[in-house]
Amino acid sequence: MKEIFEFCDDVTVFRDGQFIAEREVSSLDEDRLIEMMVGRKLEDQYPHLDKAPGAVRLKVGQPLRPGGG
Repeated sequence: MKEIFEFCDDVTVFRDGQFIAEREVSSLDEDRLIEMMVGRKLEDQYPHLDKAPGAVRLKVGQPLRPGGG
């Protein structure tokens, strides 16, 4: 992203093979450009979950290769 804002004058966004937008880079910020690229606002991307880790379900010791060690 940094390079787009540093080196480009214009940006064209395609998503799933469809034209989405063409804009002057100076009219955009990074959040808006990413929103156009993924089709939703950034805060909708990965909801924050406040959960503690659960119990260990599988514990693997040091694996051995064929022939020993």
